[in-house]
Amino acid sequence: MKNSSMYPLKTTRMKLFSFLLSGFLLCFLPTAFAQDITVVTEDIAPFIFFDKKEQRVSGSATEMVVEILKRAKLTHRIEIYPWARSYMLAQRAPNVAIYSMTRTPEREKMFKWVGAVEQRDPYLFRLKSRPEINAKTFAELKPFFIGGIRDDATAQYLAKEGLHIDFSSTDNQNLRKLMLKRIDALVIDDQAINYVANVEKIDPNEIERFFKLDELSGPLFLAFSLSTSDDIVVRCKTALMSMVQDGTYQQITQKWNKKAE
Repeated sequence: MKNSSMYPLKTTRMKLFSFLLSGFLLCFLPTAFAQDITVVTEDIAPFIFFDKKEQRVSGSATEMVVEILKRAKLTHRIEIYPWARSYMLAQRAPNVAIYSMTRTPEREKMFKWVGAVEQRDPYLFRLKSRPEINAKTFAELKPFFIGGIRDDATAQYLAKEGLHIDFSSTDNQNLRKLMLKRIDALVIDDQAINYVANVEKIDPNEIERFFKLDELSGPLFLAFSLSTSDDIVVRCKTALMSMVQDGTYQQITQKWNKKAE
């Protein structure tokens, strides 16, 4: 016959075990259920770049995105890759955000769009020592070799127009090609050329813009992979709207415009 006096002790031990187990699991609940966002992008100063002094990704578009995710209460990490890799990653996994991206008809159903985080004004640049590289129409550009970024909407658009595009992974590579006369022109945002030249230790006075791509001027967007939940996207849209309404969006834009002057 079993000693019934042992049951209270066993019951007490089981209760204690259950209590400790519950406490242990609670410690891991925030991590287990946190919606951590992987943010992928490219190095395109002054919009996006790695600040060596601060040891973090910075820039005007980055500040917009970080504020959006903060207001949406989403933890995140930002990774800088060549654009083609970021573009690929943003199509393959859930909870992946990408910025800053041109919103084209071809891309419309490939991503879940949040909203604009910056404005771009792309131009074609040439060496000042090569005034013969000149054009007023796309047709007049066809003899030239133009440096563009792989999987970038601007370069893709120019290629569809029948222009000769020499693809690279970064604007830095394209600028080096331009200086070596391996390409005739470089497509880059007007705000970015001085930053890239500074990084490459190239005198910006050696280059000049000669052709504005009006068709490609406009906003660049933050978007999510299709497998990201609609709830996350809606929270980010709401956060962006609140930034516009309380003036934060305009303040960030003005702050970085002053830095670029």
